[in-house]
Amino acid sequence: RLPTIIFGLLALLPLYGFLKKIEKSENVILTTILIFVLCLPSIYSNSTVLLDTLNFLVIMSSIYVYSEQKLGPKRFLMGGLLALVAFFIKHIIALMVPALVIPYFYFYEKEKLTDKKFLISLLSVPIAILLNHMILDSVGLSGQLYYAITNHVGDSGTSLVAGVQTLITSFYYLMIGFGLWFGLSIVGLLK
Repeated sequence: RLPTIIFGLLALLPLYGFLKKIEKSENVILTTILIFVLCLPSIYSNSTVLLDTLNFLVIMSSIYVYSEQKLGPKRFLMGGLLALVAFFIKHIIALMVPALVIPYFYFYEKEKLTDKKFLISLLSVPIAILLNHMILDSVGLSGQLYYAITNHVGDSGTSLVAGVQTLITSFYYLMIGFGLWFGLSIVGLLK
């Protein structure tokens, strides 16, 4: 039980650091932190260790490191490595790192969008997917998501092509499910 709470509390540090970079109002930042603290995944304790808070800690740390200009170009390597680690914790959820980092750079550091080191760092999650496939002969939980959504019966196969097709289809359905949320988030960033 305790690790879940510890990871949730540790996630407050990169969350606060990142919010300080994109929001000037201390009231908004503290309200956001309070909402996170009161959110069930950050305080839920069960008899098992849930990996959701650990994954959020790693994802938020990756996003924070990407946004930390004091680190210079090595922030891209560090952010990419944290995104890679996030994939091995909860697989496909790690795609949230590039999905959130790209808009951050678009709105706050546009000139970095063409930086080769930044672009290469965005490959960390696809590299993790390939590593996972080579090591475990699987693309991870994306296959389970695909079969759950499409009610597909049978084996997806073990070829890399079948795995990538499953991943793309899973991501497609994920975006349909979260499209409204993602759209509203982008609108919020524009303000």
